[in-house]
Amino acid sequence: MSWRWLPLMALAVACGEGGNATDDGDTDTVGDDPYAGLPAPAPVVAYDGTCPAMDGNVEDFTAGSRNGHSFRIHLPKKTDGAGVLFLWHGNGDTAQNFDRYMDGEGLARQLKVITVIPETLGNSFGVDWTVPPNETSRDADLFDAILSCLDAQYDLDLRRVYTAGFSAGALWSSWLVMNRADHLAAAVIFSGGSDGLGGVNPYDTPAWHIPVLMTEGGPSDQVFVNFQQMTNTMATKLRADGSTAIVCSHRQGHTPPTGYDDWAWDFLDANVFGQEPSPYADGEDPSGNLPDSCAWE
Repeated sequence: MSWRWLPLMALAVACGEGGNATDDGDTDTVGDDPYAGLPAPAPVVAYDGTCPAMDGNVEDFTAGSRNGHSFRIHLPKKTDGAGVLFLWHGNGDTAQNFDRYMDGEGLARQLKVITVIPETLGNSFGVDWTVPPNETSRDADLFDAILSCLDAQYDLDLRRVYTAGFSAGALWSSWLVMNRADHLAAAVIFSGGSDGLGGVNPYDTPAWHIPVLMTEGGPSDQVFVNFQQMTNTMATKLRADGSTAIVCSHRQGHTPPTGYDDWAWDFLDANVFGQEPSPYADGEDPSGNLPDSCAWE
């Protein structure tokens, strides 16, 4: 499947775990640690099994009660102190295609992260990554298990764990922002979001003030749901809860915006867990590369 078809990927939505912003008092304060005094991310969920070699193409991986998962992994030149970036593909797409489109191998080197591109198992709802009101445990277990096995095998910087996705993958990344923020430093959401208190991905307050960069393609950014509306609804609620949420409205329809790779990854790279305010807070753009279409309110 050619990457040129990515903008046309359909999202079929059939019709949580929330948290309140809290400080559990767990902070890093040792020596000359640049993170000294910052709250630490939550402990990684222990993996109940034997982890495979976490490199290349991983197949038949078990997460929770489900086996048969597969995902692609790219390593940076040096893995000591590497972060992790999850990339979630759109509906009907494949991990291989999305890996090529997002340049997972290049991102591993550029950001010094281990890039992980999961492949959906599919499900009876006709959507690759399932968000509420449908059951989320399958994909939540996969996120937890992959992070646990990476942490067991590499000397990770767990303050630099990120998520990004497009369409169905962006809705799933949005769910992770709301329900796994205690593990995430920042997120990039290409056409995702929450419909607030309604039926599709209802909003939950993240466990900490997480920086999120969101894009929406204008009125035509619709495939079964209105991504322009869902993006702006979630951004408004994140801001009300104290998070930094930037929305870039590119008006190109249901696709990542042209040139996103010139600025979206800078956003991730600038943020670490527990850092407040974000370098991108209050209208600041330390990269100088965000397009004029991006707004903080």
